[in-house]
Amino acid sequence: MKKNQVFYVVMLAFAPMMLGSCGKSTKKETPALDTGQVSQTPSAANSTKETEKIYTVFARVTAIDEKNGAITIDHEKIEGYMGAMEMPYAVANPAIFKEIKVGSKGHFTIRVREGNGEITSVHVHSK
Repeated sequence: MKKNQVFYVVMLAFAPMMLGSCGKSTKKETPALDTGQVSQTPSAANSTKETEKIYTVFARVTAIDEKNGAITIDHEKIEGYMGAMEMPYAVANPAIFKEIKVGSKGHFTIRVREGNGEITSVHVHSK
C-alpha cells in the first residue's frame, strides 16, 4: 500500500468520529422524567458517600430471623426517616438476638447508611 493510500484509509476510519463531534457538545442531556427527576447522570454531589444517620425508635418485635440476621419490628414514626410501619431490619450484632424474643418491646437504635437501615442496639423494656 502506498503512503497516500494509508493516509486515506486512516482518514476514512476516523472521519465519522471527527465529523460527528464538530460543533456539538460532548455532554449528553438526559430528559426530565415524570417523577420530577431531572437527570440520571451522576454528579459529584451524588457520588459522595451518604452520611450515616442514627435513629432511636420505640418498637415491638414481631418476627425473628436469626438465620438471615434480621428482626422484624412494628415501630412508631421515625422522625426524619419514615412513617410508622412493620418491617424487617438487618441486625449489626448477633448478640442482639439473645436480648429479644417475639413480643419484646423497647427502644431500638437504627443506623442508616446509603438508604439501608440496620439495628445496632436494643434497650428492652419488656420481654
